[in-house]
Amino acid sequence: MDGVQELRIELRDTQWPLEYIDHDREIVRAIAVDDSGYYYFVRASRDDEFGKATLIETSGGGVEPGEDLCGAVRRELREELGAETEILCKLGVVSDYYNLIHRHNINHYFLCRILSIGEKHLTRDEVEKYRLSTLKLRYDEAVREYEKCSDSRLGRLIASRELPILRRAKELSGGKRAARIRCFGDSNTWGYDPRACSSGRYPEPWPERLAMETGCPVINDGRNGRTIPGAGQDMNRFREGAARGSTDLLIVMLGTNDLLNGAPAEETAARMEAFLRRCGALRILLVAPPPLKRGAWVPGDELVSESAKLSARYWRVAERMGIRFADAGEWGIDLAYDGVHFTEAGHARFAEKLAGELRGLTGSPAAPGAQDGGSCGSGLL
Repeated sequence: MDGVQELRIELRDTQWPLEYIDHDREIVRAIAVDDSGYYYFVRASRDDEFGKATLIETSGGGVEPGEDLCGAVRRELREELGAETEILCKLGVVSDYYNLIHRHNINHYFLCRILSIGEKHLTRDEVEKYRLSTLKLRYDEAVREYEKCSDSRLGRLIASRELPILRRAKELSGGKRAARIRCFGDSNTWGYDPRACSSGRYPEPWPERLAMETGCPVINDGRNGRTIPGAGQDMNRFREGAARGSTDLLIVMLGTNDLLNGAPAEETAARMEAFLRRCGALRILLVAPPPLKRGAWVPGDELVSESAKLSARYWRVAERMGIRFADAGEWGIDLAYDGVHFTEAGHARFAEKLAGELRGLTGSPAAPGAQDGGSCGSGLL
């Protein structure tokens, strides 16, 4: 979350004597909260080397080989809670120890918003050995539950690790609601990875990274092959998506597929203006995509030249409509071998530059090449 320092906590095991530590475990955990202010935890009943105890703990688990932290925490929430979530920010890292099993735990904590609850995917041990179940609690109820479960040695270790994180999450989620951002785009928003097969996707496309940069809920509404919606069925689908949740800022980056399908920049800009005028009273940031480059999908210079004209035409659309504009062509976005899609580094840079664009954005659209990119309206972030 922008302007918020992540917690860094170092804890020792005060319950069992230290003999030696022979391994580390990289762990992801989540403070998961829904729009009604309920926090979600797991309850586990144990009877093992740690003793007999019933415990409350955040949902989470070990990071699998080759897995990134964001993907791991989403997977754990899906498995243990049956929850689809969006990551709001990283809360911090807690380093603690379980001397009894000679382990050092490196716990990465995230604040996540619950989008929906469905079927869990628990392991046999989680069902039969630990009898894992879901706890849905208000903040004060959760604190009391941690305190109650501190009657066991393991419960005391868990509470000392998690209560500071829970308090921090309450501070961040208990104030003014963070702005909700919807990113409406094509495969470069969805996160298509051209190195993989047709369904290949980067683990952290720029909308997910933007959520981490800003601390705002961000909806990735990208779709492979999407062109600028017209007045018919495509526009109806757009409105249906908008109706599923409130949107404080709509970020639109489209037009690349229109160009690839033969539309010149002037026609593409006209389509964009017609679409944006149908969007109603939404706060909008129009982003001109980076120009294409020669590659596997772009064999000639004509497309490259036409795509380079799009930013100036989009800026004029934004100026006429009085909406915000950003030119991603000025951000140095790295494109893959096909000349169209962002690389993973390109997604990271796009999110970084866009987050800077959003901070404190006010005033009128900035023309292409202007140094003051501005941001998207006072009080948004």
